Amino acid sequence: MVSRALPIAVGLVAADYAVWTWATGGERVVPAVVTGLALPPLAIALAWVTLLAVLAVLRRGAAALRRRLGPVPRPWRSASAGAGREEQQADRGGEARVERRIAA
Repeated sequence: MVSRALPIAVGLVAADYAVWTWATGGERVVPAVVTGLALPPLAIALAWVTLLAVLAVLRRGAAALRRRLGPVPRPWRSASAGAGREEQQADRGGEARVERRIAA
């Protein structure tokens, strides 16, 4: 939704600004007033949609980073719940590996 709304908002603001500059340059009062009153809300809408688009890109980037890094250690768990415990986990090849969990 945001990816479609951004070009629409940019186009509306650009068109409104172009009509406003045309109307004020030729001393056309009514179009200048109408487009002048419409420009601030359109600019606010453009800023809002741009902010949403930036947040969506950051959210996608954070999700990709989370997938790449794997599970996040949970330091708020109690220190006695797993501090210094060694666990045997099976690898894909069938060999066992020892993993030491350290509670931060």
